[in-house]
Amino acid sequence: MLQDYIFEDLRNRSDLAFAWLYQEYANCQGFCASSLRNERSSLASYDECLTRLLSGLLERTEQTTKEGSVIVCSFSFMLFQKYL
Repeated sequence: MLQDYIFEDLRNRSDLAFAWLYQEYANCQGFCASSLRNERSSLASYDECLTRLLSGLLERTEQTTKEGSVIVCSFSFMLFQKYL
């Protein structure tokens, strides 16, 4: 699963996490060519993606060392800063 792949190396794959989250948002907003044919979908897929990423961050924070916690906290801050 994409989430597992991202969290195997969060430091180097955070851009992929942001791209995944943005893709879900773009689909919900009708920004993608494939979604233009259909009505805008609900935000359910975006919410699920965001929830998976944040849940993964929380799990990793509990399991990581001090250095890893800093990486996870930085990623969380960037996530909220970009999308809220």
